[in-house]
Amino acid sequence: MPFRLAQTAAAPVVPWQPLWRPGTTGWDEVGSPEPRAPWRQLDGAQELGDLASLEHCHDEARRLIRDLGVSYTVYGKGEDQRPWAFDPLPLMLDAEEWADLEAGLVQRARLMEAILGDLYGDQRLLRERVVPPGLLFANPWFQRTATGIHPPGGRWLHLYAVDLVRGPDGQWLALADRTQAPSGMGYALANRFVSVRAAPQTVAQVRPAAILGWFERLGRLAADLTQVDEPTVAVLSPGPYNETYFEHAFLARQLGFVLARGQDLLVRDETLFLDTLGGLRRIHVLLRRVDDDFCDPLELRGDSQLGVAGLAQAARAGRVVLANPIGSGVVEALALHPYLPRLARMLLGEDLSLPTVDTVWGPDALCARLTDAPESVLFKPAFANPGIGAMLPERLSDEARERLAEELRLKPHSLVAQSRVPHSVVPVLTPSGIEARPIQLRCFLLRDGEGWWTMPGGLVRFGVRGDDLPISMQAGGGAKDAWLVGSGAPPAVARPPAPVVIRRSTEDLPSRVADNLFWTGRYVERADNALRIARAALARLSEADRQRERAPLLTALARSGMPLSSATPLASLAQVMTTRHPGTFGASLSALGRVTFDLSDRLSPDLGRLLSTLGQDADEPVRGTAALGDRIDRWLESMAAIQGLMGENLVRGIGWRFLEVGRRLERAMVASDSVATLVAPGQPLDAGLTATLEVCDSQLTYRWRYPAGLTLPAVIDLVVLDDSNPRSILYQLEAIERQLAALPGAERDGRPSPARRLLASRTAALMALAVETSTQQTAVETLSAVWRDLSQISDRLTERYFRPGAGAAA
Repeated sequence: MPFRLAQTAAAPVVPWQPLWRPGTTGWDEVGSPEPRAPWRQLDGAQELGDLASLEHCHDEARRLIRDLGVSYTVYGKGEDQRPWAFDPLPLMLDAEEWADLEAGLVQRARLMEAILGDLYGDQRLLRERVVPPGLLFANPWFQRTATGIHPPGGRWLHLYAVDLVRGPDGQWLALADRTQAPSGMGYALANRFVSVRAAPQTVAQVRPAAILGWFERLGRLAADLTQVDEPTVAVLSPGPYNETYFEHAFLARQLGFVLARGQDLLVRDETLFLDTLGGLRRIHVLLRRVDDDFCDPLELRGDSQLGVAGLAQAARAGRVVLANPIGSGVVEALALHPYLPRLARMLLGEDLSLPTVDTVWGPDALCARLTDAPESVLFKPAFANPGIGAMLPERLSDEARERLAEELRLKPHSLVAQSRVPHSVVPVLTPSGIEARPIQLRCFLLRDGEGWWTMPGGLVRFGVRGDDLPISMQAGGGAKDAWLVGSGAPPAVARPPAPVVIRRSTEDLPSRVADNLFWTGRYVERADNALRIARAALARLSEADRQRERAPLLTALARSGMPLSSATPLASLAQVMTTRHPGTFGASLSALGRVTFDLSDRLSPDLGRLLSTLGQDADEPVRGTAALGDRIDRWLESMAAIQGLMGENLVRGIGWRFLEVGRRLERAMVASDSVATLVAPGQPLDAGLTATLEVCDSQLTYRWRYPAGLTLPAVIDLVVLDDSNPRSILYQLEAIERQLAALPGAERDGRPSPARRLLASRTAALMALAVETSTQQTAVETLSAVWRDLSQISDRLTERYFRPGAGAAA
């Protein structure tokens, strides 16, 4: 049955309908002059009604996206993480039409799985010459190491996605298949979160089909695959520089999976383990987001640093389930498309019900398309990622067209020609109003013991311009939610929770995560210290009688790495926002962003929101002393909120201990360095002592204790030796000892670890300091020794806990 949506009779017009101008040859998803049935359900939806309401909803969606941290890495110069471009008007899909489309999607998934089973099994398709050998052996995604593997239950696909376009006649067509590591489902879930919160009344009115049930089924898939009551599932991610890393972390956090990198995993005795500081933890199911070639440097690409040595053998032995199995990417080849109708009849005994965009492969057909109708086709790699390298002949220069013709002559099997189907268009809110944009719909399916299940709706992507083909998020495209509406929409299914075993394990932490948490604590304190010194110096700019106090503070900033401007003192202080020099607030904030992005699955949403908004105005020009002071005060308030959440909202597990050690270590180090600079011989002592109390946030306590005035011994006692002062150096050393004593490997053969022994030695030396007879010189020597020892403690912690394999070696 063709998947078309028929025109409907006259109906009420949605408020923005008069603004809608499809203006292309593509299918009008909304319908003109009257909207189609699904879109009529928006009638009366005030949040998505007139242009002003849409703009408000769009602004709210942008705020929510920022708070959720939804981002997409754009490759190229700087490899920036840009916020997810989201349009609040959803794609409205008819439930009755969807039922027919869903049957075609399930059939296509069954077909892809049958092809995989044959190509890695008895290869009947090759023996009977149904497909040419070049389709397999010229395909880089064909993995010989997968030949003979028998996935559990014969399931070659656990997850499947397909990109759809709707042609000018309203018929859905398959454009590309995603089988090895289908991406986008996490973004679809994030889109729904944003829709529900940005337009809650409209969602309640329209009641689109829920998608959470599909994700709940995905969360239970591991138990179905392994027959283990509480299997451990890991998401294998290439890391934060991957374009869809947000999705990896988001899915792991939402589904309770472990987010892992190749360096976090190892194979022993054909079994996959997570290498944690508490020992090895078995992984039963690996949801991989790494392409086939990079999964196993032992059997596949030897230069891969993204995979796990021995992973293929562990899968071959049935000791771990890969979703999807290595080698599943072979059926992503566009060169397979011309053969799909025949393959469906041969392998399934059925006609292919979901048509594929017309695709040709072979030298004669390709040359004919280039010569006769270049404006009607796109040339794409026959075997590479379907979204990469599409070429539109009429947009090529004469030289590029000659190169294309030469490639077709020399390597005719490396390309396919795919008919350029005018995509259907939807309304998108732009600065100019509502404009038409072409879309693709990516649909997602999963297979469990009960069969194939389709996510209601999917991920809608739209182009930057009305004629933007092919659609690419890398080129700046955006996304929409997809709302499946109507009487045939699948209901939300409530299922009883699976039984769980209560546990309070605290040591399942990979060394990479421990390292990032440790440095998160350090960067937070480093940023806070830079702001405190800058604020103290700024207060001395406008007061003539305090300008002599400014010099030691500027020196302290310079020692932290901040460049001092020769123009004006204000210009020097404005450098606190630069990211080009270590030790500045800007550089510390940038480094904090990098490590916390890698911890997206482990930080609370509240903490993530604070971190994402901190310093957003850092690039704005400074307009005077008062403006800079207000900005620094706001940043310090945000830093206090971050420190409060870290102290009060994180479970006291091993991860929190490393974060706490990092915080206390950095606070003690920056305090040692700053105080040593401020009270150094040659500096005005009163000015240095006043600045010391201010930077260490101890002025009030000092005034209560010593109303008679400033003395060096009293200040040193308060900010260095007073273990009741949470800003003192001794307080930090004692806090570090408490956390180190609770870490795995705190003792070896009955003796404290090297880091603890060094810490104990420095703490004892500090407590033996004769504070009453301290001079500026002895204070500087003592503080410098503290800084050196703490730096060595950091190095020893790195060697013990943060190097790869630290857990396995314990």
